[in-house]
Amino acid sequence: MGFFDLDEFAQEAEKISIIPHPLADKLSLDKKISYLGMLFFSAAINDGKVADGETKKFREIGFSLKLQESDINETKETVVGLLTNTSKMAFVKEAVSLLQERETAMFLYCDMVCVMGADGELSSDAEKFLDGMTKFLELEERDCCFLKEYSAFMPEKKKSKAAEIVQKYRTEKFYFPEGLIKYYTPVLDAVKLHGGKLPLGENQICDGKFILEEELIVGPGSELIIKNAEIEFGLNGYINIAESASAVISDSSFSASPVQPKDGEEFAAFMIQSNIPLLNINGCYFDGKMIKCAICQRGKLNLSKCSFERLNGGSYYAIDGGIDSVFSDCDFMHCTGKLCHISAGGKVSRCKFTDCSSEDEIALFENGPLYLVLFERCQASTICERYGDKEWRKEIVCFKDCSGGKPWDNFSNSPVDYSTWLEAYTRSKENENA
Repeated sequence: MGFFDLDEFAQEAEKISIIPHPLADKLSLDKKISYLGMLFFSAAINDGKVADGETKKFREIGFSLKLQESDINETKETVVGLLTNTSKMAFVKEAVSLLQERETAMFLYCDMVCVMGADGELSSDAEKFLDGMTKFLELEERDCCFLKEYSAFMPEKKKSKAAEIVQKYRTEKFYFPEGLIKYYTPVLDAVKLHGGKLPLGENQICDGKFILEEELIVGPGSELIIKNAEIEFGLNGYINIAESASAVISDSSFSASPVQPKDGEEFAAFMIQSNIPLLNINGCYFDGKMIKCAICQRGKLNLSKCSFERLNGGSYYAIDGGIDSVFSDCDFMHCTGKLCHISAGGKVSRCKFTDCSSEDEIALFENGPLYLVLFERCQASTICERYGDKEWRKEIVCFKDCSGGKPWDNFSNSPVDYSTWLEAYTRSKENENA
């Protein structure tokens, strides 16, 4: 071997480009090997062998499950070494016994379809095998119906047409395994969400792209779950959450349509309006396209690790939270007009405001602490305004390269310079990760 093992280097480079399988961190090593073994087995259904030309595909599947190459090769050898029907049946029963959990079973079904019908066509033997596997995996009838309809769109040229099937099952409150839709059909065309009042109970908007062009009402007794979704809001589209409803919103993106309103045209100012006592939004991205505001929450609003860009606060604050709201680890970028408001008792920590501007104030935080907040290249008559009891606050706030009128009003402590802020911010992040 020379200075550097280039074969190993090439293998590691190959792994980097492979998208991790949604089950990679959920299955034990034994289950991963059984899972891959069943894929090798299903590949041999049509002609009785695992073709050498399919080696790369199985390597990619194995690496996506975070298996080592030695595990992949040994699994293939095990399947190829099954010579009698008795040994093959025993192998299937033993492997399937580890893979009967619903989420695992549904992913396995989809992967087997991809292996056996890469060209979009399944042989009669493959269809018969899949039908038997649904029974061995103990999948419920409704799950089987979905898998048979959805898997017909596995081939690359058909993926975008799976949207109607996915939306049909969503409206029927079908529970999709986390990440399944995004993994197999990432190029789905956006699905149009129908406005009006949601049904009672749980309603999901997950794992896909959506367009909302009218009011979507989450009424009393309804729950809305938004996760791993991309939602584009037309001029009149917004989500309205009633006081006695509930909502769970995480890991999603919300954006205004790029269509500009005509002069004097009325439109829905906010993407989300809520009246529930507590609204948690985690790991989300909002883009107002210089048209819309983001959130108006009358109760407590908890924002964590969210990003807001190009919001347009005119007559309203673009993000308006009620009493005791908490904003933490959030970024606000390239926004105009009145941006943030928190009623009394709230807290803002480790948040950054960059390149924001307003003819009035950018932020109004009533009677609550600001900790490790940075305003950078912001311009306004008053960048951050406060009022209320200021004696008890202990704050670290920095205004870097800001302009306009006075940067702040009614602060308990004088702002710090950027190096002091950055040192405290870095130390806070390190302490959290320790």
